[in-house]
Amino acid sequence: MWTFAYGSNMNLCDLRDWLIRCKHKSQAEAESLIERIRTKAKVALLENHRLVWNFYSGSRSGGAANIEKQAGGDVYGVAFQIDQEWRDLFDCKEGHPNCYSHKERKIRLIRGQKTVSAWVYYAEGSETCDVWPTADYKAVVVAAARYWKLPKEYVRQLENVPTKQPE
Repeated sequence: MWTFAYGSNMNLCDLRDWLIRCKHKSQAEAESLIERIRTKAKVALLENHRLVWNFYSGSRSGGAANIEKQAGGDVYGVAFQIDQEWRDLFDCKEGHPNCYSHKERKIRLIRGQKTVSAWVYYAEGSETCDVWPTADYKAVVVAAARYWKLPKEYVRQLENVPTKQPE
């Protein structure tokens, strides 16, 4: 099964740190798990959706990336080919089903133009206004977008997302 990551889940260092911080895995186990999904990861596109900032994450102390349908919209990200262990880990990380839920959607793998079914996480019942991310969270997302070499214009859009002012 594939899962489509478009926010902090694109960032392998952030995923590794979460695995260790939440005591799901030791450092060595976390590194091994990350390497397992990295080697099969593909840059991908979720069409007819847009990236929005309308979900407050208590663990991030600010807005977190979310998606919503929008005709003609594009959300770039990374498709990870996952097994049941990773499926359970992503569900745990995303607070499924209380924070983020997942639906099966068609995504397009950019290299090869292949279309596959993937789990896509989204937060339902989110705010109707913008909930800006912290500078730290935004940096995690932008660093991942650069690492995976997402389209330059898309990276610029991420770089231009306002951030929450420190309290």
